[in-house]
Amino acid sequence: MGFFRSALQLHRLYHGLFAALLFSAVIPSASDAATVLFITRNNGSFNTDELQRTSLITSWGHTILPLYQSSSQAVFDAAVAQADVAYFSSQINSNLIGFNPATACVGSLLEEGGLTDEFGLSSTSGDYAYPTIYLVGSSHYITATLPGGAHTIFSPAERHHYLSGTIAPGAHLLSLDGTTKNYRVMVAVEIGGELYTGAPAIGRRVWLPWGPRNITFSNLTAIGELLLKRSIEWAAQANTCSRLTKRAFLPDGTALTSGTQLAAGTEVKFLIYINNTGNAQSDVSVQDILDPAFTYRPATLQIDNSLPNCASSPCPPATEAAVFALVNAAVIRSDDVNLDGVRFDGINTIDAGDQNVPGNGVININANSIWALLFSATLN
Repeated sequence: MGFFRSALQLHRLYHGLFAALLFSAVIPSASDAATVLFITRNNGSFNTDELQRTSLITSWGHTILPLYQSSSQAVFDAAVAQADVAYFSSQINSNLIGFNPATACVGSLLEEGGLTDEFGLSSTSGDYAYPTIYLVGSSHYITATLPGGAHTIFSPAERHHYLSGTIAPGAHLLSLDGTTKNYRVMVAVEIGGELYTGAPAIGRRVWLPWGPRNITFSNLTAIGELLLKRSIEWAAQANTCSRLTKRAFLPDGTALTSGTQLAAGTEVKFLIYINNTGNAQSDVSVQDILDPAFTYRPATLQIDNSLPNCASSPCPPATEAAVFALVNAAVIRSDDVNLDGVRFDGINTIDAGDQNVPGNGVININANSIWALLFSATLN
């Protein structure tokens, strides 16, 4: 299931790309093959430790897409668009990364301690030599098949690492160290979960319990392998590479460009669309809070999910115009809460889906399609 929020600035019209905060209600399946974007220390080759990891991952049916750590942002973004999950092992040198890893809109698995702050998981990290980790429960998919308590994930023992300093409020604690139970050694953050910076996570994040570069990965036990396997499955099941975009039009379909100045009383039609480039998404919610410069026009809520997706987000202007035309011709939905999927709260908030408004109706998005919401507002 998912939650989206968009906003509008005062008086002068601004609109554009907003990161989609998407949750999937699909239960991960062990049979789902994923494309794993694996960040490498060397250009064009795996070192021995990386091969140990990639060999294990491919043995589960996944595909490895290698990317050199010093690649440009453009190269990284293009690779992310082809991947289901990104893997940042402790073999990389975080000081030599040539892109912003936190922009990954796919699930990310993190071993490299130098990336905790970039991903907003914690302000610092450390490592320890205790022999076990302590699973705090089985409510999360990653740990659901294991009992709570102490577990050995390396034999012979290897050093584990932990999050420290300021911790992301949205971090779901999976494991502590098995000796003092003071250190957070494994956490997961859902899309939209609050990071320690206060920003929402734009992709699922898993902090794996091993990290120091000199560990012997082949010492991983069956339990350690299971934790990694289920981390990949969970992280790969939902991504936000299908972006949420907000555009503005005049009632006649004229697209308004960013910075356009409008006279008071002008009717503006706001189009919010999700370019879903992957599997069908279940139980998605979108929320738009109108800026005080605008007043919602009653009985203007419309939705559509009939067009195929674009190759990338945002869609080209011609496709956006086609989306506008289709949703503008769709049936008007009620402003009230009555299971038709949308509502206006009578003040300033439009909701699609039922996550924030029980009884509002479930919104599901077809695979490889564009879902669109349209409504009108008057510039005060």
